Formats: sequence, C-alpha cells, structure tokens
Amino acid sequence: MYTGLTGKITIAEKASGTYGTELTIGYISNWSVEDNSDIIEFSEFGGSSPAGAGYTVKRPGQQSWSASADGAVSFENGKNQSALFSAKNQRKEIKLRLYLSAADNTYFEGTGFIESLSADMSAEDKGNISISVSGNGKLSLYVNDALING
Repeated sequence: MYTGLTGKITIAEKASGTYGTELTIGYISNWSVEDNSDIIEFSEFGGSSPAGAGYTVKRPGQQSWSASADGAVSFENGKNQSALFSAKNQRKEIKLRLYLSAADNTYFEGTGFIESLSADMSAEDKGNISISVSGNGKLSLYVNDALING
C-alpha cells in the first residue's frame, strides 16, 4: 500500500476523443475517493412488497463518484502538476488513476473533470496543492491490472 508521502495519482487529458500520455502527479501525501449510489424509496400499495406489507422498498438508483488529493505543490520546470492547472482551466476531461499498491497494478480508474484546484503557501511550511475531481461515468477498480467491476 502507498502511505504518507509515497501516495500516487496519475492523469491523462482527453483531446480529440482519446486520452494522452499518463502523467504522474508527484508529491501526493493523501487522496480519497467516494463512490455513491442514490437510493430510491417507494411504497407499494395493494401489492406484495418484497419487504412485507406496510414497509418501504428501496432500490439502488444512479451512481456517481468524486475524488480529492492533497500534496506538495510544484508548478516549476514543466512539472506534471501544471497539467492539473491546464486541464482545469481548459475544461478538459481527464482520466484519473488512484493507486493502492506499491507495485502500481492495483488502482481505481475513472474519467471526470477537475472541479477545484487550490494552492496555498505559508512562510513556515511547504506549498500545498489540493484538487477535487467530479467523476463522469463509471469508477472502476483494477487488481493486478484486471478489471474487477465490468
């Protein structure tokens, strides 16, 4: 597992219908991903509810996901973090990978848009960057490079 300062994410910008080169966004100290399902509630009047008479029935509805990451900022010398700024401000869809294993073969992958990007600097600390990505479509999990949810 990646921990602490060894966290890793990669992005690839979408241009002309295909994704470009995968870029590692260095110095990530933590990331998170949230995979959500809307739950639809309904009651069946006069019918035979699977939950039993008089109970609310629930079913999964639309799914969505979002991700965020934090780390040390480095926009200088053409570093890959500059790609974050470019993708955000040019409103480009990105392919995002959030790596779970040190062998780089277990990861979450999805496409989306950078919703927010912030950089902050204080006199007594390093510069920090935070990004939030709003998923556009399915979030997939790969274990040993094999797709788990098809």
